[in-house]
Amino acid sequence: MIGVVPLAMLGKFSRGISREVVLFLPSEESGVGRLKFRKCLIVCTGNICRSVMGEALLKRDADLHGWDVAVESAGIGALKGQVADPNVVALMRDRGLDVRGHRGRQLDSEMLKSADLVWVMEKKQEEWIVSRYPAARGKVHLLGKWSGVEIEDPYRQPRLVFELVLRKIEEELALWEEKLWARG
Repeated sequence: MIGVVPLAMLGKFSRGISREVVLFLPSEESGVGRLKFRKCLIVCTGNICRSVMGEALLKRDADLHGWDVAVESAGIGALKGQVADPNVVALMRDRGLDVRGHRGRQLDSEMLKSADLVWVMEKKQEEWIVSRYPAARGKVHLLGKWSGVEIEDPYRQPRLVFELVLRKIEEELALWEEKLWARG
């Protein structure tokens, strides 16, 4: 299980770590309690492509597996009130998901404050968030953290690019889901 811990709690073990918090994976024998991530926020640029797909997929998985998690999405430069990109609507429909009701939302401090975990698609989005909302440091992570990848914006690209991005989002969400909810 992944947990977020303030570096101050790690004492001498925190030497050389430059972030204010770290992720840890306690062993089954450690006796460390499971930390809950009950609200996740998925962020991209415009909130009409990548984060919409991520939100829909994670909501589906949470419902399917009975995970107690709320999921939202937003954009750092959101096209506020805009509907999801037509390619996103079509690809989600192909997976049995309806995102036609989605409207782009601008990321704000309240969203960040209420989220337990925030996923971004690109490193520059993480940097943007942390520079404007320092209190969010430690809860903002690349969706592609475990694979060491960024997920590029398919906006105004052909459908094939959207399909590739969707597959990457599915792969990266699966890695996080395994670490956060699938055990025990």
